[in-house]
Parts: sequence; structure tokens; C-alpha cells
Amino acid sequence: MVANCAAAAPYPLSREPLSITLACADAGIGVQDMLWLSWTPTAATGSGLLWEKLCVPDCATGKIGYYPVGVTLSAVRSSAKGHWFSELRVSWQGSRPPNQTPDTFTLMAPG
Repeated sequence: MVANCAAAAPYPLSREPLSITLACADAGIGVQDMLWLSWTPTAATGSGLLWEKLCVPDCATGKIGYYPVGVTLSAVRSSAKGHWFSELRVSWQGSRPPNQTPDTFTLMAPG
């Protein structure tokens, strides 16, 4: 399961979500249009589009860039709401964002 901070806290857990917001504070980066190829209790893999606010000239008026990525979910943790993936890793399928976008993201815990 994945906790998605796109909804209000407490963050709900979902299986094979179509999108995951990665920067919860400002909703500035995430993955969307997910196609899951494998989903097991220990890992999940798929592909989709990473979107990111490019913040040029600033974050309020800047455009959003889209980048095809492979996605792997791992690092299963346990909570009162159940097990959840705590790490998302992207593999770039083409161009990368001009920002210093990381390859690995820590996912939010469920509420």
C-alpha cells in the first residue's frame, strides 16, 4: 500500500494508485498516469510520468515539466493502518528535469 499526501491527513493507503504526490508541502512534484507491472508485499514496479514544477521564473507562475520514468516502490514499513511502501525510486526513461531532482523519494506515512 502507498500513503498519498494529495488527500487531507490522515493520509489514506491505496493499492496501485494512478498518481502519487512526492512533495507534500507544496505539491511541486509527483508521478501520474501510473501503469503497475508488478505489485507484491515487498516491492512494486511500474511506469508513468514524473511531473515537477519548474519554478522558472518562480514557482507560482512557472510551468510544469513531464518526464517518463520507471518507478520502484520498496522499504516496507508497518503502521496501525497496515503495511506501506516508504520509498519510491525513479529510473529516467529520457530527459531529466533541469532541477537537481533526486532519484529516490521518502514517502509519507499513513495518518
